[in-house]
Amino acid sequence: MAASKSLWKRYEIMWLVLIGIVWGTIVGLIFRERAIVLKPIGLIFINLLLTIVVPVVLISITRGIASLADLRKLGKLFVVMLLTFILTGLVAGAYMLAITSFIPVVPKGVTLGTGEAPSPPSWQDMIVNTFTVREFYTLLSYKHMLPLIVFSILFGIALAMTGEKAAPIVDILDRLNSVMLNLIKVIMYFAPIGAGCYFAYTLGSLGARFVEVYGRIFLLSWVFSPLYWAIMYTFIAFLSAGMEGVCRWWKNIWPQAFTALGTCSSVGTLPVAFSVAKNIGVPDYVASVVLPVGATVHMDGAAMGAIMRITGAFALLGTTFTGPIDIVKALLIAVLSAAVISGVPGGGLVVNALVLSLYGFPVDVMPLFIAIALIGDAPATMVNSTGDTGVSMLVSRVLEGPDWYKKKA
Repeated sequence: MAASKSLWKRYEIMWLVLIGIVWGTIVGLIFRERAIVLKPIGLIFINLLLTIVVPVVLISITRGIASLADLRKLGKLFVVMLLTFILTGLVAGAYMLAITSFIPVVPKGVTLGTGEAPSPPSWQDMIVNTFTVREFYTLLSYKHMLPLIVFSILFGIALAMTGEKAAPIVDILDRLNSVMLNLIKVIMYFAPIGAGCYFAYTLGSLGARFVEVYGRIFLLSWVFSPLYWAIMYTFIAFLSAGMEGVCRWWKNIWPQAFTALGTCSSVGTLPVAFSVAKNIGVPDYVASVVLPVGATVHMDGAAMGAIMRITGAFALLGTTFTGPIDIVKALLIAVLSAAVISGVPGGGLVVNALVLSLYGFPVDVMPLFIAIALIGDAPATMVNSTGDTGVSMLVSRVLEGPDWYKKKA
């Protein structure tokens, strides 16, 4: 009895979300379009998660960086983190490129209807708006995650430079961080209802469009994306701490994986990600930087989704995709797509606009892009979110040595 209680407590968040996913899937498959009536309840849960994201990110990043005694370690952290983000994104894109050469997204002879393409922003606006905002109050929105992260990093560095005079502020941030963790628990108790309704609505919105093309998208998204995740991040966990790292990864990652599946939001999963990283043994200062930054710019699942869009569009239009230039361009766009979208529900629609713009595809391919965004959102988010935790383990290995998991935060 005691063992079962301990198991429930350790994976409490996972069980709560899993309950919602199971009944939401059943309802979505049985009632289809009628399940869309559950959308408001599901969105209430998602909105609650997104509401606490800004204070969690602001407090955790600022606190983590301000507590660093050696700012040179922060620079090394960013170098290792960003290099790993880019490398895993390229590997994810190359992996999906190989898979789609054997299992094309669009079979020969299939054509889809037309759709309306959104108007993508200019490159200049995209660069400026990705990293900065004009007014401070606009930082207090999940839609401006990268500017918020940049501000939090700068604020944390300023506190660290101030030294003892800033100690009371750092102490307040530490206390606020504990409060936020308890607030997260309160909201997650709503997961069995909220996640279930959101999942039922998502499946129900697919309606009768589940024809061969959508079946292929489902196979690529729900089978081959998780297969990449299992292989790639087992390897990264092994690089981080050998078999001990692999054991810690698979023992603790499930609450984060199921929360990401149920919420379809890397940013919304951040609260759970912090708890998982702590259980694995990732130092606080590493998790406080890698996880929020990764939730916005490190998205292996989004990179694979971008490749599915590109190869699918080429097939749909009856053109070839074989030359080395096509391959290199596709991989770079896949990594870029993963970097510019925000880790919130609907980020796949931003990828649609970006790929459409960069390749100059006609609007005829939009129905295919939208289907990939809808069907592949949940597994892509799972890969995106948990991948950040895997990278945090590798960064910890580089910064703290082979016994990083034995050190207290």
